[in-house]
Amino acid sequence: EMDRETALIKVSRAVLVPGAPSMAFVRGAAEDAYDRLISPSVEREIRRGHFYDIIILDPPSYGRGPKGEVWRLEDSIYDFMQLCCQLLSKQSLMVLLNSYTTGLSASVMQYILADLVQPKFGGVVTADEIGLPVERSGGILPCGATAVWMREQWT
Repeated sequence: EMDRETALIKVSRAVLVPGAPSMAFVRGAAEDAYDRLISPSVEREIRRGHFYDIIILDPPSYGRGPKGEVWRLEDSIYDFMQLCCQLLSKQSLMVLLNSYTTGLSASVMQYILADLVQPKFGGVVTADEIGLPVERSGGILPCGATAVWMREQWT
């Protein structure tokens, strides 16, 4: 357990190059993620007219906003992805969406990316489960899902 400012400093050090143009957005997204309400970061970027070639998303499963708003990923994922798609540049390369939310399958996330991104940019959508290796049995313990849209298939 750590306070909000300590968490934000750790995130900033881990993912940002000092002085990078995206610092303000990443810090804003980290602040919103810490507060468990993500959409305001995306809406702010849309208003500012910022666009991105690659979007990597790992949204929380559940959260409460500063005014008590409840956000559940499984209820909000489609609308949230519609917002995120507005941030894609004309030369976008990739959207990666991870989820550890029970009940939100890889196939649902694949459908969402195929429905929202593929018609506009073409490309390929893939999806798979995320798993943790189990040392004792050698198996894989499913713990989430991922879906990826790419403009071109990478080899």
